[in-house]
Amino acid sequence: MIPREVTFLFFRWQTYSAAILLALLLISIWLMWRAPVGQRRKTVDVLLAGLFGGVLLARLGHVWLWWAYFKDHIAEITQLSAGGLDWHGALFGALLASAAMALWRKVDHGALLSRISFAVPLVGMATWVGCAVVGCAYGTEVAHLYDYPAGMAWIGPDIYGLEAARFNVQGMGAVAALVLLAFALLMQWRGWLARSRFWLILLVWSLVMFGLGFLRGDYAAMIYSLRQDQWLDMATGLFAFLMIWVVLLRRNRV
Repeated sequence: MIPREVTFLFFRWQTYSAAILLALLLISIWLMWRAPVGQRRKTVDVLLAGLFGGVLLARLGHVWLWWAYFKDHIAEITQLSAGGLDWHGALFGALLASAAMALWRKVDHGALLSRISFAVPLVGMATWVGCAVVGCAYGTEVAHLYDYPAGMAWIGPDIYGLEAARFNVQGMGAVAALVLLAFALLMQWRGWLARSRFWLILLVWSLVMFGLGFLRGDYAAMIYSLRQDQWLDMATGLFAFLMIWVVLLRRNRV
């Protein structure tokens, strides 16, 4: 059983927050190490801009998805310590802010993304592990565990800590992220699809998240039989597909 809190450097951290921060730290260290000579200070600026934009839109996205709750708890909107970040908002916020800073600081944003194609599954895995601890993004309840293959269902808590037999969405999400992370690292090591691998990984991850949405039991507004976040998954996947197409067009023109 993973503890809800961990102690590091005399501080106590929630496991959910610690896992995400560790993933972001690894990504930052890798980017700094792989930054071209004379580009490290500029890379730091791009990183900080991406972090700020990611956190801002991640919170706004979460508030929008859960507006039914926040409309009666306006004071909690800015309470980041209470948790609640949307991965779609984090992604687009980080992309927009880092791209703007990269343009200003004259950093090749496409090359930077190619060096962190593993970032999406790494942060995704950290998020799913954290959710398994705190009970967020929990699965729909099932009648019997033995009706499903091993690992697909488990006795797990919901966001209120109530345990029941339910789909192991967090576990499946973490395993899918681990497999995609291994694939991303292989692509990075072999140098495959340098300019489009980030978008390819994002496209696959969007499809994974869309599929897992059918097994989730936490509340979400429904639009035409799909969860609101599943529509965002499809929009993100479409965006990634279009970016792959743009990269291929540019390559053919060269």
